[in-house]
Amino acid sequence: MATKISSTKKSPEKIIFTDELERMKKRSLVYLHSGYHLHFTGPSGIGKTSLALNIANEFDQPVMFMNGRQDLSPFDLLGGFSGYKSSKTVDNFVRTVYKQAEEFMPRSVPGRLTEAVKNGYIVVYDEFTRSTPEINNLFLSILEEGILPIYGTDEKVNYLHVHEDFKIIFTSNPEEYAGVFPSQDALVDRMITLHMDYPDTDTEARLISEITDISLEAAEKIAHLTAAVRKKCQDKSGQSPSLRASLTLARISRDYDIEADESDEDFIALATDVLGPFLYRSLKNERFEKIRRLIIQEVKKI
Repeated sequence: MATKISSTKKSPEKIIFTDELERMKKRSLVYLHSGYHLHFTGPSGIGKTSLALNIANEFDQPVMFMNGRQDLSPFDLLGGFSGYKSSKTVDNFVRTVYKQAEEFMPRSVPGRLTEAVKNGYIVVYDEFTRSTPEINNLFLSILEEGILPIYGTDEKVNYLHVHEDFKIIFTSNPEEYAGVFPSQDALVDRMITLHMDYPDTDTEARLISEITDISLEAAEKIAHLTAAVRKKCQDKSGQSPSLRASLTLARISRDYDIEADESDEDFIALATDVLGPFLYRSLKNERFEKIRRLIIQEVKKI
């Protein structure tokens, strides 16, 4: 039975829904409406962020997007004091009398998480495991107790109650990816985690054809080539090329009339440039000429 594919315009990026992805979206909406928070995890480039944003846009409330990063600080999330601002008053009402008053007041900067919690935003926290566990501890009390501890701000209390409409969708890559901290069990235990993976080769070919408007025959060749390289990388426990790599091959081939065939040197060069770096890292810096030969071998098979 053919996999149904549909598209939506509600996400900032075009997203193509397979049957499986459509079912995942429906389950996700049920969980969010029931008061649970979500976590999409899986390899890079499979559409986790696009799906999260697409789901967030289904709700009639503001959406806040946050990127996980190692230097994310409590100040970024909670806000606080950032220097001082001054105001100066000059009184020269009487010509011979000159008075000047200057006042310094603390400058308060609102935090993004504080704003979202107060006003009931839906937050997409992308690649949250790139932030330090210490920073992500702030989310434990939000998910468990419905409060946000605050400090270093001008708030009159030391915590805020989480708005009843507040929702959060986390995304993460596997722990073997560079720059990723291990996910905290206590945090993951307080959300519903949905695992995403690469589509099967036939579905990937149809996605490539649908998105880039190349022929299905050409898309199938590209999908099989990417899948073959992906398997070699996975066998070596390395980062694998995603659908994003397939789309790059398809778009450039389409725009410059490059044939996905071993006889087309331009395609060999393109495939080596796009897919070769994944093999290079997975094969522990093997000589690049060998990488090129591996690419040629796989192109011959398609």
